[in-house]
Amino acid sequence: MTYEMEIEGMLEFEKFLRWIINYQMSNERKENSIIWEYLELAYKFALEHIDGKWDYVNPSDQQQEFDKRTLIWDGQGVKGIDEWEL
Repeated sequence: MTYEMEIEGMLEFEKFLRWIINYQMSNERKENSIIWEYLELAYKFALEHIDGKWDYVNPSDQQQEFDKRTLIWDGQGVKGIDEWEL
């Protein structure tokens, strides 16, 4: 084996490593953009919920849901889920 072949092998190995690093970086960018889009949507929904633009409860059931939440926060004890009319 000559030094030229050894140098050529090292150069090819360097190209291979650069390809692997570039491939990994592009995959991470794609995943990061997916995560970013998810977080942006989640924060948007959370802020809209805080602003009262939507709720998890149907408008007709809001008073009943409010009463349940008040019961929990007032420290009067928590009913079992089977006692609630869901």
